[in-house]
Amino acid sequence: MLRQTVVLSVLFSTSVVSFAQTAKNLAYGQYSIISENGKSERQLDSWTLEQDDEGNYLVKVSPGAAPANGAHIVQEFGFLPKFVPISYALKATAPALEPGSKERLIHVDCKLGEKKVNCAANFEGDASSAAIDVATPYLFFPGEFSGLDFPWFLAGVANQAKAQAGVTTQFAATMLDDSKDDPLKIALKFDKQQSVSYLVREDIAVLHRKIGARKFKTSEGTTIWLSDTGLLLAFQFADSASRVELTQYERLAAGAPELR
Repeated sequence: MLRQTVVLSVLFSTSVVSFAQTAKNLAYGQYSIISENGKSERQLDSWTLEQDDEGNYLVKVSPGAAPANGAHIVQEFGFLPKFVPISYALKATAPALEPGSKERLIHVDCKLGEKKVNCAANFEGDASSAAIDVATPYLFFPGEFSGLDFPWFLAGVANQAKAQAGVTTQFAATMLDDSKDDPLKIALKFDKQQSVSYLVREDIAVLHRKIGARKFKTSEGTTIWLSDTGLLLAFQFADSASRVELTQYERLAAGAPELR
């Protein structure tokens, strides 16, 4: 069923346990794909950053372009104040297949604890849950979902890595998958180990100015630039001439991460 979410262009939405209705909007932003010559190819996403009374963040992400089949797509990432991941959830709404039938709903909600990952899912009325013991630091992949918002996923990865010259941080990788016994149920499994190495501190040109950044590289060859406050400024896959950059950032309230 997780693979079917890709076909359905399913929509993700997260609910973070610690978030109350008093959460305030801190910032709004967008990431875009930028070509090798510096021109914008297309908007990748748009997002809002909220913060609760405990200082935790919730990022609500929508895709840059609406799916062609009319599905509504939202992903939400929950973070501790230093952008260490604590939750991920997906809620997808796709139009009915036939006139008179109900719209299709898919909801995945995962809590990313220090010692355990707990996920609950509902695929058009079929509910299931899964849990797995973990040790920090670890990566959490929400299944084979082609629409994963990589800017915020990678921000959560790099912010767990040690920013010390020559230091490589090893990560166990946990993945959400279909149950072998029932494709309508979910399961959690371990995937191959990943690592992130700190390279150097350098200035990067984004938002029409230069901003100081911490530069990392993953074992898959992806380069990541993080601001001092934890926001992802840009990333570039190993096999791509283009890179993804922060192309819009508006602070809406005091407490929003600054870019210096």
